[in-house]
Amino acid sequence: MKNALSIDFEDWFQPFAARGVDGWERFPSRVPADTERLLAVLAKHGVRCTFFILGEVAERFPDCVKRIHDAGHEIGSHSYRHLPLYEQEQGRFEAEMRRSLDFLAELTGERVLGFRAPFFSLRRDSLWAIDSLKRLGLEYDSSIHPTVGVFHGSSVGGRLPFTHDNGLREFPITTVSVLGMSLPFGGGVYYRLLPYWAIRRGLRRINRENVAGNIYFHPREFDPDLPRMKAGVKMKLIVYAGTRTLESKLERMMQDFEFCPMRELL
Repeated sequence: MKNALSIDFEDWFQPFAARGVDGWERFPSRVPADTERLLAVLAKHGVRCTFFILGEVAERFPDCVKRIHDAGHEIGSHSYRHLPLYEQEQGRFEAEMRRSLDFLAELTGERVLGFRAPFFSLRRDSLWAIDSLKRLGLEYDSSIHPTVGVFHGSSVGGRLPFTHDNGLREFPITTVSVLGMSLPFGGGVYYRLLPYWAIRRGLRRINRENVAGNIYFHPREFDPDLPRMKAGVKMKLIVYAGTRTLESKLERMMQDFEFCPMRELL
């Protein structure tokens, strides 16, 4: 069974230390180095995936976007600014998204089909975004993390893929059901902390249920040389824990499972 693999393509500091491009004046960027690292490991195993690219990052590093596309990967949108949907205003969101989608299409020569919101922030108070995405010509969304986790979560729509009333297809992030509860199992910090045998067992269980995994990572999670910043225990866990071992886990995943871009599951 094919599983979807995706990268939320943003600079390492954006979710935690900056609300906009001014962050690049305060923190050293890791985008070029992390692009090379990710493209090399994916090419080694012949795996293509989806890169959900933040608009600010695309404008600052267009050559990285071109390299990703030329390597055969799908280009999706990760919004323009790294803000949760529920902190954005609909009109400005749509205007910035049009700017970002047009720029990505100009770089790649292809229309963008998919979207993922920063922080998986499609929830009941931000469902307005579904109509916005449809108006913008997108065909699918992957912004729901269907569990109340430590860092995010939403009960909208349930665990399995579904179609919104306006025809937009939704691919929730993968969870596992344990004693009737949906537990996070879609990648990110969870895969950095779990041993590989647990990841393999969980994905095999999901595939035996005839469900495709929807697995995500961020470039920073494969970068053990990230600059160190002052932060609390929770923030250090999110940013730094497990970065030295995740690449080897991903390589084993790509040997044990089949992965593809999200548009191929569409």
